[in-house]
Amino acid sequence: MTDAPPPAQPRHFSGKAALAVTGLVSLVMCALVVVLSQRDVSKAMDERSDQPASFEPEIIEAATAVYAGGAQPVADDEPGWWRCALLIERDDLTEPLEIPFHLWTPDEKDSRPGYVRNGAEFLPVSMAWDDDGLVVDFPHFDSRIDAHFSEDGRSLIGEWTKFRPAGKSTMRFHAQTIDSVDPFYQPGERSGEVDSIRFNTWSEPVRWRIEFESSGIAKGFFSKGTAKAVKVPGGIWLPVDTSDITHPLRGTILTPTGDYRFLCGEAVDYIDIVRWGGFLSVFDGAHAFRFDFTGPASHDTISGDFYSGNTWHETFTATRLAPGEDFDLPDPFSEVSLKPGETRLNLPQLDDPKYANKPVIVEVFGTWCPNCHDANRLLVELYNQHHAEGLEILGLAYEHTDDEARSLKQIQRFRDRIGATWDIIPAGVSDKQKTAATLPALTDIKAYPTTIFLNRDHTVEAIHSGFSGPATGADYDRTREEFARHIEKILGS
Repeated sequence: MTDAPPPAQPRHFSGKAALAVTGLVSLVMCALVVVLSQRDVSKAMDERSDQPASFEPEIIEAATAVYAGGAQPVADDEPGWWRCALLIERDDLTEPLEIPFHLWTPDEKDSRPGYVRNGAEFLPVSMAWDDDGLVVDFPHFDSRIDAHFSEDGRSLIGEWTKFRPAGKSTMRFHAQTIDSVDPFYQPGERSGEVDSIRFNTWSEPVRWRIEFESSGIAKGFFSKGTAKAVKVPGGIWLPVDTSDITHPLRGTILTPTGDYRFLCGEAVDYIDIVRWGGFLSVFDGAHAFRFDFTGPASHDTISGDFYSGNTWHETFTATRLAPGEDFDLPDPFSEVSLKPGETRLNLPQLDDPKYANKPVIVEVFGTWCPNCHDANRLLVELYNQHHAEGLEILGLAYEHTDDEARSLKQIQRFRDRIGATWDIIPAGVSDKQKTAATLPALTDIKAYPTTIFLNRDHTVEAIHSGFSGPATGADYDRTREEFARHIEKILGS
């Protein structure tokens, strides 16, 4: 996927309405806010300089373990959780909309990194405190949260800054301490434990056919959770049945260019039982997305709004598919091809003796692209499996500017984060037409990443456009299998 395109003419359809909530749920939700735990914040931090913090080895190790499906790194009820939100503020909105997420901050003696949590996903982050507040750094995406304490010391207020091709963009940020992760928003993953019944049980994913006003067709996969009990201050568990009121949601949206990664939120049946609605959102340090929707009580159709930060808005409609029903998005192996008469990429870098008579994967990507991080993590795994058999990878990084020094710095951060050991070179700017111009043998470039499989004689075996990441479940498994199959082909060429 890419950054959201330039703003379209906004048509507001907020999808927001008064939510039906019980007095018990309101009581529990309010009780989740507690006083900020004591900690030493006297140490000055160098992250406030213009040079972003770098990822320490333990952060890289933690990221690898979490991505590989390791144990949950932070318990829902450990001290240090914050309920955070970025604010969408636009002229066509009557009030700001939140993009909520959770942040866990370790104490001074804890060697673990901080974590941003989106539903089941934990993202290790570089962070530091000082007397005024907190900086959370995403150096691999060239973005950061810079926040200061409120007067009462119980909350943080600040902004998220992200470097983009048009310059830096900002969104307001706020956070408040909580004693546990809110089970009505981002449920715990504790199946198999004695207390698992107290958390949410999840439905099988339901497929949706989605039509975006500007972006076209997509496929949604959403699961609904049901809360069994909630924990209130004092360690007391209270049973609660929200089966007819509010549910947590999780899932993703898959487009022809990639997926929207780990979305989470909630759905609500309104008191009049005539309609339902809700939202899904994600913040991963690079993208800040929110999807608002409403629909009839039959739950068969919805319509709503997609927001990317403060700049992009478009409407969408969706239809729920029947059990067993499905449809195909464009085949990612048929979206980009060689021009008539072409058989190879003709890249001068491939003339290096290290690639002679070896199968090569050429990865067209950007360090700013979360889907590219997902794709390259898979390539790290496959490279480690097959490098001894001769497999090589060449990364072509298309960055937000033509500043080579900056591009090299971002490439190194990318390499450190995912563990890539192959050559990655700055190849141009992150504009699809300009990228295609650097690869004239191809018909076009439709998505970052684009993965090109070359035989031992460097003729093109296959071209894969976009990437279905881990949030897509079966689609990710299918992509993984297809990549492995094409690697076997080029190894045997």
